[in-house]
Amino acid sequence: MNYKLTLPLLALALLLLAGCAKDEAPATTALQENQDVPADVQAIVDEATAELEYDYTHPASNGEIGSRATVYLPAGSTDGLQAAIQQAGPNGKVVVASGIHYESGTVTVSQPGVRITGATGAVIYFDVAKSGGNIFGTVTNVLDPALYILNANFVRVEGLTILPQKQTGNVGIYLENAQHARLEKNNLKDFQYAVFVTGNSTYAGIYDNHIETTVTSGDRSGVVIHDGKYAKLKGNFVSGFTWDFFLSSSACHAMDNELVNGVVGILFCTFQGNMLLPNGDMLPKAVSATKWKAIQNNAHHNFINYLLIDGANDNFLFRNDASSAGSYDVIYNGPTILGGAPALPASNNFVVNPSSSTTYQDCGVNNTTLAGTEIPCP
Repeated sequence: MNYKLTLPLLALALLLLAGCAKDEAPATTALQENQDVPADVQAIVDEATAELEYDYTHPASNGEIGSRATVYLPAGSTDGLQAAIQQAGPNGKVVVASGIHYESGTVTVSQPGVRITGATGAVIYFDVAKSGGNIFGTVTNVLDPALYILNANFVRVEGLTILPQKQTGNVGIYLENAQHARLEKNNLKDFQYAVFVTGNSTYAGIYDNHIETTVTSGDRSGVVIHDGKYAKLKGNFVSGFTWDFFLSSSACHAMDNELVNGVVGILFCTFQGNMLLPNGDMLPKAVSATKWKAIQNNAHHNFINYLLIDGANDNFLFRNDASSAGSYDVIYNGPTILGGAPALPASNNFVVNPSSSTTYQDCGVNNTTLAGTEIPCP
C-alpha cells in the first residue's frame, strides 16, 4: 500500500471504521459488470455528465472580456503579482512569465473577471504559514492562503505552479464569496489545504489540476468544498492527503478525478469548522454533503477509497473505480463521534459500483447499492 497512514491518522481511520454498526444487511440489487443500468439511473448520469461537460468546455464569463487589459509579470519577479493584478483591473489579464517568482505573503484578488495565466514553466513560491486549522480538532492558527480570491466573481487562475517557500504551506488557493471561479491546469504541492472553497463561492470549476503533498504529518486535504454549492470538479489528480477530496455543501459534481495515496480518496462529510478565517472570524460548520453526483472517478491505494459519513445524504455515486484499499472501497458510516461531537449516519445515498470486485460496507441508513461485494458491519 502507498497511502501515508501515520499513527494519529491510523487511530482516526480506526475510529471511522468503528462507527459501523447495524442490525441487518440492507437489501441490494444484483448488477453484473458491464450490464446496462436501469433507464432512470442512466438518465441521471447523462444529465449530470452533460451539465459538467458544458461547463468544462464553456468557461463562465461576465461578458466583459472585450475590455480586458493585459499585464505581463516578468521572470524573476519578487512581490510583483499584487501590483500586476491591480494594474490589470476588473476583467484584466495577468500573464506570469516562465521562470521563478517569489511572493512574501498572501496575494488577494478582489476585482471581478481577473484572469491569471501562467506561461509554460511559471512557478510562484509563496511565503505563508506552514499550517493553520484542524478539521476535527481544536482551533490552532488563522488560515493563511497563498492566493486569496475574495468577493470577486468570474476569476480564473490557470497554468501556474504554486509552491510554499517553507517545507509546507497552509492554503494554496482560497475562495471566499467568489462565484464562478475557475481553477484550471495548475500545479499545487505541499500545502496543508491546496484548494479551499468557502463563503458562498458557488459554481466553482476546478479542472485538470495536479495536487500532491509529500508531507505526512498533520491534517491535510487536496480540495475542500466547504461552502461551494454547484461546484464542478473534473480531471484532477490528487495524491497523499488525509482526505484527497473533502466534500461538503450540495448539488455539486465530481467526475474523472484520480485520488491516490491518501487516508480517504473522496470523503463525503460535514466540514466541522474549527478554523479561523483570514479575517479572524470562526469558520462555520458546513452543510453535510448532499446531492453530490460523483461519476467515474478513480480512487486507489487509499486506506478507504470512498467514505460517506457524518450525515452525508442523497448523494449519487456511479461506477467509480476503486482498488487497492487498505480497508474497503466504499463505506457508509453509521453513527459515531467526530471531534467530540455526535456524527449522524450516512443516509439515502445511491451507489452503483463498477463490478463485484468493489468492496463496500453499509452501516448507514436506507442506502442503496448496486453491484459490489458487501462486507458485513461488525
